[in-house]
Amino acid sequence: MSIEAVSGIAPGDAASRLRAARTRALLEAPIGSTLAKLAAPNVLAMFVQAVQSVAEAYFASLMGLTALAGLALVFPLVMLTQMLSAGAIGGAVSASISRALGARDANRAATLALTGWIIASGFALFLAIVVALFGATIFDALGGGSQAVDMANRYAIVFFPGCLAIWLCHTSLSIIRGTGDMQTPSLLLLVVSTVSVPLSGGFALGWGPLPALGMAGLPLGLVLAYGVGALVAVGYIASGSVGLVFKTAMSRLGMDMFRDILRVGAMASVNTALTVLTVVLMVSMVGRYGEAALAGYGLGARLEFLMIPVIFGIGAAMTAMVGANIGAGNRARALRVA
Repeated sequence: MSIEAVSGIAPGDAASRLRAARTRALLEAPIGSTLAKLAAPNVLAMFVQAVQSVAEAYFASLMGLTALAGLALVFPLVMLTQMLSAGAIGGAVSASISRALGARDANRAATLALTGWIIASGFALFLAIVVALFGATIFDALGGGSQAVDMANRYAIVFFPGCLAIWLCHTSLSIIRGTGDMQTPSLLLLVVSTVSVPLSGGFALGWGPLPALGMAGLPLGLVLAYGVGALVAVGYIASGSVGLVFKTAMSRLGMDMFRDILRVGAMASVNTALTVLTVVLMVSMVGRYGEAALAGYGLGARLEFLMIPVIFGIGAAMTAMVGANIGAGNRARALRVA
């Protein structure tokens, strides 16, 4: 049977045919080799992102012990943002789109992509408001001293209004992964993470023509890199390059679209929140022993973050394969993939 027949696309639509071919591979290609092929670029991109996190800690160390302690205070909330946008909610968006494409419903997939962007914007706004209202109180409760709290506030006042860029970038990359394309989002994330390192260091320490903004410069470089990445990813999707057409997507928006994503994303978010809560509790205990202990724990927590690339790389590929097969009614194959 032809790809057009399988996916219900019009002959001559190159992007849609390519997307349909990727979906067909998720449904029919050998599981082991396909999963490995899809996971490899994700692992590489996420490893570079983990290196970026360690580089940020290094730049903070050049500003002194107090900066490292402040970074440790704000790190749990930053980690929450990253894990929700790339993992819990991002994974739910990817899964919902792959299920729709597995069921040969490209129109629903396009509407789910639009829904994902709306959900991402809502989460970003919520986090920005919470940190603006309660951030200082949270940091103060975690301990470490007034100077460390001040450093954490300087970081948060830039990162959390700007986290919309991170949410939109990760959600857009998840949309692309849901179509079975792992290479494009991995390449984009690789570039974003790589560019963010010199930008963060430059804005924090004043390299070349860049101003030395201190603690506020660390998140500024990150937000700017992700902002450009978000614009590129959204433009790539909206242009039809992934084989999704948005002409009538807005008219199909409904609560069932939000439920499709959030019924999976909400459960995954609980797991993420519990993981972050563990880090918060550890920070609050370590913070009693002063800046040096807090800075040391912050460095250790970031090194622990190096485990994430393998977990996420394989998980993102598996999510797309399982979702497509569940959507196509191939439950037995979905279980074999898992």
